[in-house]
Amino acid sequence: MIIRQGRRAPSPRTPYNKNTKMVNAKRSISNFFKRYSRAMRKRNPRTIIFTSVVALIFVVLPVVLIVTLTGSPDVQASSELLSEDAQMAIGELPTPSPSVSPTPSPTPKPTPILLTYGDDNPTVILIQERLLELGYLDFLVTTEHFGSSTQAAVMLFERQLGQDQTGIVDDTLYEALMSPDAEMYTLYLEADGDDVRNVQERLYQMGYIIEQSHVTGFFGEITRDAVMQFQKTNNITADGRVGVLTLEALYDPEAKANIISFGEKSDIVLEYQKRLKALAYLTTEPDGDYGNDTTAAVQMFQSKNGLVVDGYLGPATRDLLDSSDALPNALTIGDSGNTVLNVQKMLLDANCITASSTTGYYGSVTEAAVRLFQATNKLAIDGKAGKQTIGLLTSGGYTNAASPITSGSVGSTPSAEKVADMLAVARSKMGAPYVRGAKGPNSFDCSGYVYWVINKIGVKQSYLTTYGWRSMTKYTKITDINALKPGDIILFHLDGLSSTRGHMGIVTSDGTMIHALNDVHESNYYKTYWSSRFICAYRIF
Repeated sequence: MIIRQGRRAPSPRTPYNKNTKMVNAKRSISNFFKRYSRAMRKRNPRTIIFTSVVALIFVVLPVVLIVTLTGSPDVQASSELLSEDAQMAIGELPTPSPSVSPTPSPTPKPTPILLTYGDDNPTVILIQERLLELGYLDFLVTTEHFGSSTQAAVMLFERQLGQDQTGIVDDTLYEALMSPDAEMYTLYLEADGDDVRNVQERLYQMGYIIEQSHVTGFFGEITRDAVMQFQKTNNITADGRVGVLTLEALYDPEAKANIISFGEKSDIVLEYQKRLKALAYLTTEPDGDYGNDTTAAVQMFQSKNGLVVDGYLGPATRDLLDSSDALPNALTIGDSGNTVLNVQKMLLDANCITASSTTGYYGSVTEAAVRLFQATNKLAIDGKAGKQTIGLLTSGGYTNAASPITSGSVGSTPSAEKVADMLAVARSKMGAPYVRGAKGPNSFDCSGYVYWVINKIGVKQSYLTTYGWRSMTKYTKITDINALKPGDIILFHLDGLSSTRGHMGIVTSDGTMIHALNDVHESNYYKTYWSSRFICAYRIF
């Protein structure tokens, strides 16, 4: 074998395979990053520029493109939400359980605020609710309308603050009204207005104000002293101010008067008994003793003559009894009480009625019996037990009837015409403004409106608040709201049955009533909104 000198024999070649290629690639990458690191440490300009270009192309631009094409995170979330809603709509996703809604915060007042008569604004509701809470407003239903009753209540609040009574709510007045330190409705020394006059009239009727000339509408020292005397007599804190409690007590049928009343015996009582008998209100012999018969006679007189029915011989009652303006008694359908019972007993003695019909209520049977008595004794036949009829009954010098009237022989009383007349009178005042304490003819509160209507149609009924009507015995009482008929007087409470605050109106049809609330209008929700506050109703005819 020949061996060549000066050359190394070649080493055998490593066979090619995939593992060898992977190893070489890793080695090359490793060497690249080593050289790149050294260049960066030396701050090689070409290396820095190269790095920036690579970052721009492969990092920044892709991110910008992705955000541009897909939208912001909020938009993307909204798109996903809509997608889920759409899927739920077609039934591909289950409907999630509803979450509990948070308690809504009170409606904020607009800024700035300036509300006056005739405006409509959601803030009016907040104003009305606060006025009601403080006693300046009498009704419960709140609306967005700034009507006459809201205006009147705002003016009363302004008076309480010692400000000019504009009836306008601006930012300053709103803040004062909503303040936790806002004062409740109160009549005080030097206040003036129709509400003061109404209080004075009631104090005069109850004998706490002695002279009619002191009913002026101005709250002076005489009125203050009368209020304090009333408060002491009726166990109310005697501060001489008329707040809601004192105002309600003034019209409470159980309020104690400062006048001649039940249990007294004197020559003065005897003189007024004689006058009541002459006017056909007293059916027993005058004796000077103020008992049940005298109380009933006084109440009947007050009712027929438009006074507050309390059974007391107060200054107003005595003044009217002494005058030629006193209306004589004429019992008619709807009347009730001891006086009616006494007349029925006398009709029984005259063989005009049966014992089962002596109920104390003057209904169709009693009316027919009176007609029979009048026909038998040749009196004017009208079915009313007036002065002439009662005078003959009490004298005993009459002729007995051949046979008495029985309940089975009398049909129902024809009252449809009277109800129609009543509703026509009621609707004649549609739109008349609501004014606290007003009794017509051009403005009303709820009880004053009912008082005006029923007196206008010839039913002599004294003024009573809603609380006073609760104790009514003169008319048929209805306790089922579904049994009401047109012409019925309907009563509601505002703060619970124990409260003296309430509302009332006149039923016009099933579920509909006409009443003074903001103004006189007809509404169809007494079976819905008012149903839970229903107390009772009274049927006049």
